[in-house]
This record gives sequence, structure tokens and C-alpha cells, in this order.
Amino acid sequence: MFKHQVHLGQISDLHIGGAGELVEGIDTRAQFLRVLAHVQTLNLDLLVLSGDLANNEESEAYEFIARAMAGYPKDWCVMAGNHDRVETMSRFFEMKKYGDAYFYRRLVKGKPVLFLDSSSYTIPGNQLDWVREQAAELREEFLLFVHHPVCLCGHAFMDARYPLKNRDEVQAAFQGIKNLRFIFTGHYHTEMEVDWLDKKVYAAPAAFMQLDPFTPGFRVADTRPAWRNILWGDRSLQTSVHFPGCV
Repeated sequence: MFKHQVHLGQISDLHIGGAGELVEGIDTRAQFLRVLAHVQTLNLDLLVLSGDLANNEESEAYEFIARAMAGYPKDWCVMAGNHDRVETMSRFFEMKKYGDAYFYRRLVKGKPVLFLDSSSYTIPGNQLDWVREQAAELREEFLLFVHHPVCLCGHAFMDARYPLKNRDEVQAAFQGIKNLRFIFTGHYHTEMEVDWLDKKVYAAPAAFMQLDPFTPGFRVADTRPAWRNILWGDRSLQTSVHFPGCV
């Protein structure tokens, strides 16, 4: 029987716009609150808001999210995506920046989780060095969250138009890290699970809307918001995706 030690939730790609603003005709604020209400019914150890919190770096978006999360009773954290600006985010969230980047390590029930900043469409060399140093120091298995997938995922639109730009460099840095087996990402607005070498890369669905991964052009597949549930145990992991209000 699978016994998990850590229970995580991931909400990605909120794309909150300005006050009263619809994004692609969707009320992204209502979408996020719908997901958050569902997540709040669970006893999560950590909730991760994994990037593209704002639609276009809007300070109003971060202010709205900060207010919404003020009532969340459990532990939570934020990451930056390519639609975010760390400098603006830092005015509304507790963040220790490294220049224009925000990357860090958290212990969740004693187990390590690393968070990177790919808001520049790259994972810069100093972050790659940091991950290697952390892996050597920790020795035990850790989870990694980064907004952009570190490999191609078979998403016809996103792989071709908006992939991680220094993917080869990132893969060279990560491929030899044996205590990194599970990588959680967002950005692709689609639930995906990809085998890359000895690792699993999971792309989360979006709180905004879901894209069709089989169409070379931009095509919305589903306007329902969704989130990822993660149960992590010793050398084992289970994950599932949930659409609030749907059976």
C-alpha cells in the first residue's frame, strides 16, 4: 500500500489581469478562486503557485492573489513564470531575490523541494550550479519545480513556439543528478507526463484554460480551471489532476 509523507498541491498559469479585466474572454480571478476553494478542503502540506501568476506583470494581479491567499490556512509559496516580473512580485509576497531572479529551497515535513526561476525563458547558469550543489549536499531525493518544462513534451504548439530556450544546457546539468527523479512544471496549459532519461517531467494544467496539445496553432481545448495533486513518499510518487466541480 502506497504511503505518502508529503502532500503538495500545484496551481499554475493563473494569468490574472487587471481589476475587472477578462483575459481571452475568461474571468481568470473567478477561475483561480474556484480552484483555491477546492484546494482549501484538503490538508496540504504545501500549495505551490507555479508561475504566470499575472497575465502581463500587473501589480493588481499580485495584490489580488496576495489578498486571496491571506485567508489560506496552510503553507504556500509562489514562483515566477515568463508573464511575471520578480521585482513587482516582491512588493506583495515574501521573497528573497537574487538579482532579478527568485529561486530557493524549502523543507516540507523534512523533505527537500527546490524551486527555480525560468521567467527569462531560460534557467541561468547560476541556478544550474545551485541545483547541482544542492543535490550533492542533500544526497537524498528532492523534488524540483520550475515553470518551463526542461524537455520537449509533444505539445505541437508550445514546443514549437514557447519552449525553454537553453534546454540543452539545462539537460546537460540535470541528467547526471541521480537524486532528482521528479520535475514539476507549468507553462504548457496542458496536463502532460513525459519520460526524460531516468526522470519524470510533469506539466500541470492551468487555472486559466487548457490548450490543445495536438494542434500546431493556438487552440483552446477546455475553459475549465484545473490543478495538480501530488503525494510524495520514500522513492515513490503519485499525482493526479483535478477539475473543481467536476466528477
